[in-house]
Amino acid sequence: MKIKILIIFAIAILLGCSGNKSKHTPQNLIPKDKLIAVLVDMHFSDAILVDQKLYDKELKEGSYYTFLLEKHGITMKQFTETIEYYTSKPEAYAELYTHVFAELSRRRGELNADSIPEK
Repeated sequence: MKIKILIIFAIAILLGCSGNKSKHTPQNLIPKDKLIAVLVDMHFSDAILVDQKLYDKELKEGSYYTFLLEKHGITMKQFTETIEYYTSKPEAYAELYTHVFAELSRRRGELNADSIPEK
């Protein structure tokens, strides 16, 4: 999962440095806190699907990303425009993913703590 996140992050930085510096803020930009929650859910779901060996099937169907976006009340267009906006601003995108990584680490710590048997 770490490799996948790093690849996504690297692609985003490359796209952000490609010279297509959009200064235009999308009208329906997803608020930062909400976007962090969506990205955390997406990466968490990816990990579960990979662990359960369901990732390829779900990726082909695209059903779980659609479900997650609907859960958060976000359209695919909104999500795509927001990601495009952040990839045009590498510093903002890096900061966003700092929060995503922190939340994923926090959840992993909770899961690890829950799996340790009490004495």
